[in-house]
Amino acid sequence: MWFHFGQMECGAKRRRRTSPSEKRSSVSLPPRKTTAVTRSFGQLVTEWEPVRETVAAYETGAGEKSHAEGLAA
Repeated sequence: MWFHFGQMECGAKRRRRTSPSEKRSSVSLPPRKTTAVTRSFGQLVTEWEPVRETVAAYETGAGEKSHAEGLAA
């Protein structure tokens, strides 16, 4: 929950703001069909081991994200 504090003549007022997740929950969206997890190295990679390790880590993250969103392979 986020709050915004502003000034009034009689003192401070507190106004409730909705968080991004609250805004999303009020909108009816169709279920997701796909998900993406991306990775950029930022420099030239010339050895396979760092690529293998990174792909394995992101593959795990993609699986967890898919599972959390109710998607199946």
